[in-house]
Amino acid sequence: MKLALILLSVLAVSLSHARDFRVGDRIIDQWGNPGVVSELYSSQKAKVTLDPQDYVREISFLGKGYRCMEDVCVGRKVIDQWNNEGTIVEIFDNGMVRLKHSLGGAIYTRRLAELGISLDCLRDMSCRCHNDPNPR
Repeated sequence: MKLALILLSVLAVSLSHARDFRVGDRIIDQWGNPGVVSELYSSQKAKVTLDPQDYVREISFLGKGYRCMEDVCVGRKVIDQWNNEGTIVEIFDNGMVRLKHSLGGAIYTRRLAELGISLDCLRDMSCRCHNDPNPR
């Protein structure tokens, strides 16, 4: 009986981590390869289709796609460390983004933390933001 309870609690813990992902979720793996979850396993693994082939990955290495992460959303203009300008086309909860290069339209992957985000203005004494009734 104790063994059955332990197995059920282990399975419940495993499934509680896996429920953050669903079959069909857009993901990106640890190497920046985008894809879709095609199967989930209680062993904390997922079968993912990484355009166009299937692979098995540890769930902890996958980032789940969202429209926005905090104040940064799909469609925001950015600049990378090599001064390449682009627009975010996908954003993932592991800090990875997929960008469309402004010249040529190539899609590439970068870490959000390494990008400069386009702003309407910088918040300092000279900033006169049109949305801000009380500029600092």
